[in-house]
Amino acid sequence: MTYDNEGRFKPQNFEDVFAKYDKGNKGGLTWSDLLDLWKGQRMVFDFFGMSAAVLEWTATYLLLWPDDGVMKKEDIRRIYDGSIFFKKAEEYERKQRAKADLRSSTSRSLVERA
Repeated sequence: MTYDNEGRFKPQNFEDVFAKYDKGNKGGLTWSDLLDLWKGQRMVFDFFGMSAAVLEWTATYLLLWPDDGVMKKEDIRRIYDGSIFFKKAEEYERKQRAKADLRSSTSRSLVERA
């Protein structure tokens, strides 16, 4: 789909997927859009390819876990180039810092009450 037979990323094919399957110009794909993509890209009697596509896109959705249900195009592009893992690491650190700050402020308020 977005790679050629020699394994090179083809940006135009990537853009074409979103032009064709991003219903409503959301800037990403929902589960409904993914169903349309799977139907549109399947080959007759290619059960392995279809199963692999479903598995890949399910893993992508689980990795991105969008709050609004829309996997953003830039996040999907980051999966292709590998930079999504740096973004996810930053998000994880931010969440851990917020939890630590909440714990420390809670413990401080408990000490002040005592």
